[in-house]
Amino acid sequence: MSLIEQILQALESGDLTQPLTTEQIKLWVAAHNIKKSDGAAYADNTLESILSNSDEANSESTLNQKPLFSRINAEGKKEYWLR
Repeated sequence: MSLIEQILQALESGDLTQPLTTEQIKLWVAAHNIKKSDGAAYADNTLESILSNSDEANSESTLNQKPLFSRINAEGKKEYWLR
């Protein structure tokens, strides 16, 4: 299962709460020992970009599925939630 599919599943199950930030993804990956299918750890840049790449606001930039919406929160951080 791809990383974004795992994130979506965790959002739907309540294991991750919405809205979420990149920092929350990093903590969740570490806490649940989420690895690539080959057993390697995800690179920080992958974790930093996975939400942005899945954001409907970036529909022109990649061909990935776009199941998330985003906004800048009061602290100036980008946060995401399921559409």
